[in-house]
Amino acid sequence: MKTALYILGFIALGLAALFGVALWVLSGAPLFNIAPRKTPPPDGFVASNFPAIADLAGTDAISVLNLGATYGRHFENYYLPDQQVAYFIHHSDEAGGTNVFINASGDRIGTIKDSGNRPFPIGNVFAGLDGYQTVTSDGVKPFTPYEVLEKDLTFEDLKDLHAESTYYRSFSHSDAGPDRPEYDAKLTTHVFLHEGVWKKAVTSVRDYIDWKVASFDDLDVQYEHSDRGRSPSWLKTFYGGKYQLRLTHFDQQDYIRKRGAPMGSTTGTGTPEHWRGTGYYTLNVGDDALRFSIPNDMLILSGGGRILMTLEGNEALDFVFLNFHGFGDAKESFIISTPQ
Repeated sequence: MKTALYILGFIALGLAALFGVALWVLSGAPLFNIAPRKTPPPDGFVASNFPAIADLAGTDAISVLNLGATYGRHFENYYLPDQQVAYFIHHSDEAGGTNVFINASGDRIGTIKDSGNRPFPIGNVFAGLDGYQTVTSDGVKPFTPYEVLEKDLTFEDLKDLHAESTYYRSFSHSDAGPDRPEYDAKLTTHVFLHEGVWKKAVTSVRDYIDWKVASFDDLDVQYEHSDRGRSPSWLKTFYGGKYQLRLTHFDQQDYIRKRGAPMGSTTGTGTPEHWRGTGYYTLNVGDDALRFSIPNDMLILSGGGRILMTLEGNEALDFVFLNFHGFGDAKESFIISTPQ
């Protein structure tokens, strides 16, 4: 009888221990994995040859345009295929939003401020509340006011104009912002490309009409920070191997164990197993190379995790966009190309 009680007691203690471990894991506590052995640097590695990414500079053979230092944190980027122009949206506290336009050779050809005019891309035309600017492969044309339709149009009038127009876009009163008269009066701004002319009407009509806008494409994401195992054959599929980004060495400093999502987490995600340290990278550009380092970098070991760095491009463009959006106020983003 006593033996049976002892056995039951041991079982109860074991179950209690397992229950405690389960609660430990569910609370987001780290798992009990052991830190892997650190990887030594490759032969001939010299850390001083890899300046911090914020100080990345061009050479006689490689052009580096630092968008982040000039325009602030990168937000989005798109590609206008008919013009072979890419544009990059950046935000800064001082200047607000800016659209930066880059031609197929990697040259900056102009900017459009995302100010109170609220420009919206319709093909290669950036249409705002008061006028528009046209983007071509040669540059950004000056601001042009709309032809204003004076009469108060009815919904039927708007539908007729919409049917006859090549492009159409509406802006609600909230798009206009509180410093404009459309906001207080809750007026809607309608923009049409009608019979080859950009026209504008401001009405009290708030019924929705489908937009007629032209598509724009994303650049292709060719490299992700979390995937460093690309083979040489895969790398050659990107520009025939002209641009190749590789991790040369990762100085593993702090080991972070995997953590599950804590109970009550709104995202349902935890922390992947990873090293914190300094990453040293080599970006090959043809027969030349750029080297840079990233302090407080992450080397993900399991469970995916946040992508901190991308290299993006398009086969019709002879440049790549290098963007690092890591911890804190990092705003490193660059256009990398070869001077013509």
